[in-house]
Amino acid sequence: MEQEIKGFLDEKGRIAIWPAKQAKKRMVTAYLAGKFSESHVYTEGEVNALIGEWHTFDDYFLLRRSLVEYGYLDRKRDGSAYWVRGRTRIQPFAPDQAGALCALIRRTIRQVNLRDYGPERTERYALSYTPEGLAVASAKRHILVAMEEERILGTLGIERAWQGAGADYCFLTVFVEPGEQGKGIGRQLIQAGEAYVRGQGGASVLIPSSITGRGFYRRMGYLEIDGPEPDEEGIIPMRKQLKARPEEAPIE
Repeated sequence: MEQEIKGFLDEKGRIAIWPAKQAKKRMVTAYLAGKFSESHVYTEGEVNALIGEWHTFDDYFLLRRSLVEYGYLDRKRDGSAYWVRGRTRIQPFAPDQAGALCALIRRTIRQVNLRDYGPERTERYALSYTPEGLAVASAKRHILVAMEEERILGTLGIERAWQGAGADYCFLTVFVEPGEQGKGIGRQLIQAGEAYVRGQGGASVLIPSSITGRGFYRRMGYLEIDGPEPDEEGIIPMRKQLKARPEEAPIE
């Protein structure tokens, strides 16, 4: 693509000329869109800063509007947040999402955990989650949500592990919308959670896995602590020692 729009770029690869033809405008905008991270949610100021690195004619509004109008970025109506369109983004939970998140968790438990725990235990587990409880938990637990536009697709909660747990942090409430499973959303959440733990100085993570989730966590590098058999609550404790990745930026 860079060769096709070479005449519109300066020697450093920055956009120096805004094309007259629509086809070239779209190509130049696509080039600029490639500078945005698919996993980051940007403020308007951050969008302008990134645009500023890649253009020279000082028209932030034109390029920001083009990124949205040509379908490369989505944004909130008030312009407070921007993200790459059509991509799952990981961001911190907001208290006003408690109702939707609770519904997702209950739906996932009822549809996915049923085969391993039976109807009575599954329903009891599902009803243990409430919007009020999630809002309270968010005060002491760092909760991440996977979003596509304004829809929640999954979640992960992070807490400091208790004394004697054998790990620095614990991942709790890891759920992905049943119809969205198998698309890499759970992997994104775990990786974002691990980046957060590293950013806090942690080096190991404990997950009290359900029977249902064990295979997924194994694929993510987690190992059973006490063997493959679940305890009396149907939980399998699993742990992972994290490798340092200083280039990662945790989602605060």
